[in-house]
Amino acid sequence: MEVSTSLGDVSGTVDLPVDPAGVSYSDTAQIALGEDLTVSWSGGDADFYFFELEYEYDFGWDYFDTLTVGTSVTIDGAFFAHDGLIDNVDIQPINGPAPIAGSTGNMSGDGTGFLFHIIEGVWDDPDIQVGAGLSFERPDPAVPDAETRRTRARRALLEANGLPAGLAH
Repeated sequence: MEVSTSLGDVSGTVDLPVDPAGVSYSDTAQIALGEDLTVSWSGGDADFYFFELEYEYDFGWDYFDTLTVGTSVTIDGAFFAHDGLIDNVDIQPINGPAPIAGSTGNMSGDGTGFLFHIIEGVWDDPDIQVGAGLSFERPDPAVPDAETRRTRARRALLEANGLPAGLAH
């Protein structure tokens, strides 16, 4: 890709990442309040991953998200403080320099820069009960608000790590 600006031209290349093939959990049915949960995946090929987990409970919801260069994430049990349900996990592979201190850009020319390629990835619905679970029937996960929450969460994480917010979808 080549980018032309009033200051000059920069160019770079980045390969298309490969989706993870499988997602596994340290427990697939229920975890106790305060218990750690590890989510692992295999089969993907990416420089780093955007990971997000959604956790719903009777009076609200929360999400955990991070960027990782590995193929597993452990969520500290302190995050799971309410009876509820882990209802969505999203893993998106990203190729390009990981946005960590000391990373070197992959664009050159009249300047330098960072070029990323992110793809949809894997969206999983594990329905792992936390503690006693929900005390009500949960809403349909296809409700548009869930997508809006996902997009806002991704945008915030991407911006916090110096990536273009336009990568959120």
